[in-house]
Amino acid sequence: MISPDNADKPDAQCQPEGFTWELIEGVWSNYRALDEVVAQFSRHWKVERIGKIEITLLRLAIFEMLYREDIPPKVAINEAIELAKQFGDDRSRPFVNGLLDAAAKALDDGTLELKY
Repeated sequence: MISPDNADKPDAQCQPEGFTWELIEGVWSNYRALDEVVAQFSRHWKVERIGKIEITLLRLAIFEMLYREDIPPKVAINEAIELAKQFGDDRSRPFVNGLLDAAAKALDDGTLELKY
């Protein structure tokens, strides 16, 4: 298993598997489409200006909403909000909540556009 203590060692073993790996691989493979969704709903904010924590949480949640049928959008949103509370600043939670709520509504009513 790889950890902060052994990550720099050439013999560190990393076995990519499981749910976490699916999220990492899914976000990495679909980041352009995910960023396009963020851009559709981030009023007055360019994707490049969104903080690293916030954009990561948004990408993860949107990936779950779009590509993981086993995860209800409300669950993806709630998890992102909890992580924003824990790792973001005071403005992170409302920003993440508002953007994801708008994306979920558009997904539900069929108006969410994917260009990638």
